[in-house]
Amino acid sequence: MNRFIKYLLHIPAFVCLVCISSHGQEVWPGGTSSVGGSYNLTFPTGPFTYPANPPSTLCGPVPAVNHYQRPGHNYFRSAVESPKVVSGFSQLPQTNDWWSSAIWNYETTCNWVNAPYSFWMYPHPLQVAGTRYGLKVGYETTPAVVWNTYIYQSEPHLYIGLNGMDVPASQGMRVKSYSDWAATFQWDDGTRVMEATSAHGSPYVYFTKNASSSFTIRYQVNPGAAFATINNSSVHALGVNILGKYYGIFLPPGSTLSSYYGLTYNEANVPAEVPTANATRDARTVSTPLGHNYMSICILPDNNPATLAYYAQFAFAFITDTKVSWNYQSANSSMASTFTITTSPQGTSTETKTLTALYRHQWLNTSAPMSPYSYVSSRGQMKVTEGSSFTTNIKQYGLLSGLPNVGTHNKATLYAYVDAIHNDNVGNVAHHMNHFATMYDVGVKMERMVNLIHLADAVGHANAKSRFIGYLKTALEYWLRSPAGKSNQMLWYDPLWRTLVRGSRSKLTIPVRF
Repeated sequence: MNRFIKYLLHIPAFVCLVCISSHGQEVWPGGTSSVGGSYNLTFPTGPFTYPANPPSTLCGPVPAVNHYQRPGHNYFRSAVESPKVVSGFSQLPQTNDWWSSAIWNYETTCNWVNAPYSFWMYPHPLQVAGTRYGLKVGYETTPAVVWNTYIYQSEPHLYIGLNGMDVPASQGMRVKSYSDWAATFQWDDGTRVMEATSAHGSPYVYFTKNASSSFTIRYQVNPGAAFATINNSSVHALGVNILGKYYGIFLPPGSTLSSYYGLTYNEANVPAEVPTANATRDARTVSTPLGHNYMSICILPDNNPATLAYYAQFAFAFITDTKVSWNYQSANSSMASTFTITTSPQGTSTETKTLTALYRHQWLNTSAPMSPYSYVSSRGQMKVTEGSSFTTNIKQYGLLSGLPNVGTHNKATLYAYVDAIHNDNVGNVAHHMNHFATMYDVGVKMERMVNLIHLADAVGHANAKSRFIGYLKTALEYWLRSPAGKSNQMLWYDPLWRTLVRGSRSKLTIPVRF
């Protein structure tokens, strides 16, 4: 912990205690700050455990630490909640990715959120979410104002599962593995096992199953006849129109589909779902040839049969790994980011390339050839490239932790500002950095202290500088100590999540890895 404060003084902001971000530019009128030295913190004690008998007001089961707070509703820990992963999962649990709601079990009994499988997740261009029957998939192109939010509201178009599969909430959808921008999810009801892989930028979702099960494809509405079909020795493909969105369904050659049949689909208490819970939906069962336990779907940019044929070429190049690497080129201040996708061809396919939709900041800064196809997303137009990798080159001009002294400030006025804070409600300032505040609020106050330390140093206010450093030291020690009886506003190591989490009765408590 030695020199930890010194480290904080050389970064723009220390926010939420466990995440570093910058809320604005800092101005050091004195030019280069001379803040330095060694500042020792009192080491934490512990370990810390929650009370054996939590208050009766708790909802349950809830995550290992509470993560939401609404007026009149405080959600505290009432049971140990493990990451939702398959047996043998050895990677570090992640809680800050597009698929985080698949690994983190949100409330199921508080009548506010009912998503034990996942929330809607946005790998783009697709939207995906877990249900007890499998994966639902959507693609939205029209923004809407919902309450006070301008969003691309999610709406399911396809449901991919297994015939008869019904995974209880206690088991849920689990994470099997992940890579830099892809994740594989698993459903297991004790008899049927299905896995689905989705990746940022991929228009495809890839599915596998155990040999004794059959896929089911359920539509939001009956799409009627397919607008295009392919049935050859490489693939059995259908292009379907669902509420004006075009999907490709790719099955192993020799697969058969049952005729439509009514299937009751019960997903209660999920807002904005159409049709509603307990609805009878049209569905088809897929029978695949022996040993061919896979299929994929994709969102198509149009309903041209040639487009379906083009996308079918890459439908069975299943993504197995994604990695990004960086190479800073100092000669031209450019950061080269290379995105590499590893695939595994399924069945008789030998294709290893795939299609990837790039965000605007990517396709504007790459030499990779773009296809004529594109998608709509909340982050702008996405253009499609073909291949196993692409590289972006973006200028990096560097970041300043503070702005230089250009001689336009009034040192006396700035000294007076610092002095006013130094003398104003000293006890309250220190107290509220430690008590009665959320981690985020305390982090913001810490950022203020970091800025004030630099300013005090720049104007030569030694007493203010010393006092502000003392505030920061006291606040850090308060959060890093776990004396007997302390039950909130502290950091502690959770062996289940293998990271520091917060013990605090306030919002924003999902574990965040350093």
